Amino acid sequence: MWVQKTRKKWVTVDGAVTPVVYVVAVGTNIVVSEYGRAASAALARAIVDAKAGVALAPVTVIVPSNFAGLAARRMLGSGDLGVAGVANVNFVTPFRLAELLAVGELPGRRPLTKPVLGAAVRRALADDPRHFRNVRDHQATERALAVA
Repeated sequence: MWVQKTRKKWVTVDGAVTPVVYVVAVGTNIVVSEYGRAASAALARAIVDAKAGVALAPVTVIVPSNFAGLAARRMLGSGDLGVAGVANVNFVTPFRLAELLAVGELPGRRPLTKPVLGAAVRRALADDPRHFRNVRDHQATERALAVA
């Protein structure tokens, strides 16, 4: 589990408002726990430790998917783990973290989204299907190539 204290500054890049993350103190804390409630309790303790007594201190939690982030946010916000609330705790996927870290390095570029990736795969299959000629119009082909 990785919890990172951050300070955000909002900037405009090509008309979109994007947070730029400046790392104040990077703390890597790996906690091994059982799956389920024990993992949620360990995450709650790690967030409390990262906030160091400042309730509104920003904390970023890296999650494997947006669904996992939503589940963690709901569990922490319910108060069932003893600590109620998730004020100023951000749950981001590795892809979103990469986008936030690279925003200043790649001005004028946008992150690759699933619809854009799908369109690129369809275009490549239409232009030069090669081995995929017989299945190029099938959705499963597009999905398989997109994750490859």
